[in-house]
Amino acid sequence: MASAPPRQPDSASTQEQIKRDLLQRLLTKISQATQRLPLDVDYLKFVVNQEMVLFRALSGQVEMPQEVVNALTEQSILVNADDSSNMSRCQVPVMQAEMGQPKYVVSPQQLQSLVEMSLPVYHVLRNIWVYL
Repeated sequence: MASAPPRQPDSASTQEQIKRDLLQRLLTKISQATQRLPLDVDYLKFVVNQEMVLFRALSGQVEMPQEVVNALTEQSILVNADDSSNMSRCQVPVMQAEMGQPKYVVSPQQLQSLVEMSLPVYHVLRNIWVYL
């Protein structure tokens, strides 16, 4: 009794499985990156850029929903935006000391509002134009 040759998976069902896997991976990665508190913007940027590379690499083999591609592209533009963009920043008065580095005058209310955003210290400092 001869056994039947192994059945080749249908090309359409394979593409649908790849598509589902990619969308699930995207959802998982973006969710994990945005649920970290404080928000690690550098990690989010890394995740978004990696997913964009993956989507572009597979775009010839698997057709992804245009809404997802547009949203991922928009997310990529946002996380890769130049720091000198038109984002509003606080201006912080600077007191020049006799010796040493200048002293930045930040009100407790300003600092509290920035801390409540759950941003990393580096991003809080950038938001008030303090670069280390």
